[in-house]
Amino acid sequence: MIGHIIKKLNDVTAELSGWLITTIMFLLVFDALSRVFGKAVHGVVEVGVFALVASVYLGLSKCEEEQSHLRVEYFFSFLEGRARKLSEVIDYLLAIPIIALAFYASFKSALFSFETGEALSGTVALPIFPAKITVVVGLSLYLVQLLSNLYLILTRSNP
Repeated sequence: MIGHIIKKLNDVTAELSGWLITTIMFLLVFDALSRVFGKAVHGVVEVGVFALVASVYLGLSKCEEEQSHLRVEYFFSFLEGRARKLSEVIDYLLAIPIIALAFYASFKSALFSFETGEALSGTVALPIFPAKITVVVGLSLYLVQLLSNLYLILTRSNP
């Protein structure tokens, strides 16, 4: 049941991540065309950068679900059975605290940004907290997926 909910969340965030990439494309085309016609719109590139950050972090959990992250497959190709399982467990036991620490730091930064009204300086003052909250959401889903994958490896009957 919980695995089904996690999968649905991953599907939604991956879909949103794809739409954000499309949005970035339209923003950059719009920005380029507006400059060609001498009517540059301020803040378009900054919004594109925020969308890029969101698309990266919202795609992490789906990527982990599908085991699509880069890793040293060459090394794993030599391992079989218990050695491979042990190596995978060690990978997750290293990744989980690192991502948990990144989540904690991101959460604190997003909270600070929200409380202080931190904004990107420029011709248009854009608040930064929405992008930081997206990072927190993405990392939290990624952390849940890492924990889920570790559980699946540990409960797998064959080594």
